[in-house]
Amino acid sequence: MPPRSVVTIEGLTWIVGQKNTDSFQGSAIRNKYVIHQAQALGKLQTVKQLLTTGGVDLYSSAIWVKDSKEVESSSKLYSFMDTFFALGEDVFAGQVLTLGADKYRIRNVYLGGSGIQIGEASVMPRLNITSITYMSTSGLAYNAASDSFGTITPTVFNGLWERFQDSYNYETASAPKYVTGDLLLVVEKSSVATPKSGDTLTMFGFSWIVISFQDDLNLCWELQVRRA
Repeated sequence: MPPRSVVTIEGLTWIVGQKNTDSFQGSAIRNKYVIHQAQALGKLQTVKQLLTTGGVDLYSSAIWVKDSKEVESSSKLYSFMDTFFALGEDVFAGQVLTLGADKYRIRNVYLGGSGIQIGEASVMPRLNITSITYMSTSGLAYNAASDSFGTITPTVFNGLWERFQDSYNYETASAPKYVTGDLLLVVEKSSVATPKSGDTLTMFGFSWIVISFQDDLNLCWELQVRRA
């Protein structure tokens, strides 16, 4: 069996599960494998890698599980998928799987009965890497007379945005809660050294305010942003 448990049969690529052996009178007579057809050669990355470079090329597939609707914010349907990986691949929650033009945010990973890893994933917006113009107030003294922080030098970089509901964590009971229209914006720490609540930015031609932020433990900040 190939080291990464992927084979090609009659032009189709398959992910191979764990071996099951049939025995007769104490001797193995055949090995059986459950196989799952791979949709395409994709790329598995952390968000940091998605914004820069890196990641692992691997065969995977995504199968629709259900649609959900959040009537308090939109009439749109949001899809939830199962994604499939060979047992030896290093897959964990928080990663992003890219298959063709589609991206999937891995929410949870478990081992299926066939020996194939299954990643429960939400579908991300396709064009979710965009240019950000960020105005940081960090290190600037507030001037009460002018109600300003003085001269703010904007920085421009790429960030990844997604639905806030797809990757949030209320670390305390007093943490700012989601308000309709809020987005989650992931930026590299090399782009924003120290974010602050109240920082402003421009995205999609609109002004946004940073409501809260947290460390994603992967050289990035996750910012809760709201239209100004």
